[in-house]
Amino acid sequence: MYSVTWVLLALALCDVKVLNAESGEIEELTGLPKRCSYDYAYGYYGAYCADLGLNKIPSLKSGVEILDFSENKLREIKATCFSDYSGLRMLYLADNKIYHIEENALASLTYLQSLDLSRNVITHVPPSLFQLPALKKLHLSGNPLTHMDSSALSKPIRAPIEYLDISDCGLTEIWNWGILPQLLFYNISQNSLRSLDVSHFVEMCNLRKVDMSKSIDRIRLCDIKPSIKWLQQRRVDYLLLDDSHVRLKSREFAYCPDGTITDEFNATHTLCLSSYRVPVADVQASRSTWARLCGGLAGFLIGFMLLLYLFHRYNVAKIKRMTEKKKVPPPIQGDKQSSELLLNEVSSA
Repeated sequence: MYSVTWVLLALALCDVKVLNAESGEIEELTGLPKRCSYDYAYGYYGAYCADLGLNKIPSLKSGVEILDFSENKLREIKATCFSDYSGLRMLYLADNKIYHIEENALASLTYLQSLDLSRNVITHVPPSLFQLPALKKLHLSGNPLTHMDSSALSKPIRAPIEYLDISDCGLTEIWNWGILPQLLFYNISQNSLRSLDVSHFVEMCNLRKVDMSKSIDRIRLCDIKPSIKWLQQRRVDYLLLDDSHVRLKSREFAYCPDGTITDEFNATHTLCLSSYRVPVADVQASRSTWARLCGGLAGFLIGFMLLLYLFHRYNVAKIKRMTEKKKVPPPIQGDKQSSELLLNEVSSA
């Protein structure tokens, strides 16, 4: 009886150990370090490291041009984070826990065209970010930019920014950016703005669309009318995906004065137009294209000249052979017959 009990107890302990071993193996399998995957996108070589629970940038393969590091636990952007990846063109850091960006932390990214810092806890963006020579798209939405103001910017902004998103940043006032001649799309939606002066748009001379949804409902109608009129005159589309468009069609808005567009505004707008420049990235791409074209043309010319040289050498050799053949005199028929007779006489004797 006791022996049977001990056997059953031993089997039970073995089962427990097996189960523990199996659960341990499962935990080890699920606890394996997750790695970035690599692939091509938009014609660039990219590293996909999203949603891996990482708190720092891992060691990546050389030549990476796109990095998706969104949905991780990165808290700071230090100068050493991207120093080895100066060829980055697109950088996605959305949905992390970033609260601090060191000055010049991104200064080495001279080819960077798109930067997404959305939905972090950033209160201040270093001025050097706006000096990146190729930066076209900047996403800052969902950050409490409470420490940003005009004094925090180094003017003029040299980055050729075409798309700028500062939506849902808890802003009541928007600082003066200075001249942004390349800006095409401006998103200031979901902020509780108390004012939006026409001077804010004067230095955005190529602006095509601005999203003001859920941002101007607290501004008095007569205070916002000069800005609306300026945008209408410059044929800028303004999006109002809320009830604000109803207010702008009201009789009260129609009776508001249009406001005075001063000579200073027009002069500033003209200065903005004169400062428009081709983005550095486009210049670099153009130079690269021309370099490839010139290289291909040079290769074609060299090959064509080599072919001509070989053809010339062939013709020279052919002419030389024909000339040498003409120099050998043909045998005389009479001499040939005399030689045959002489040989016959000798043989008969």
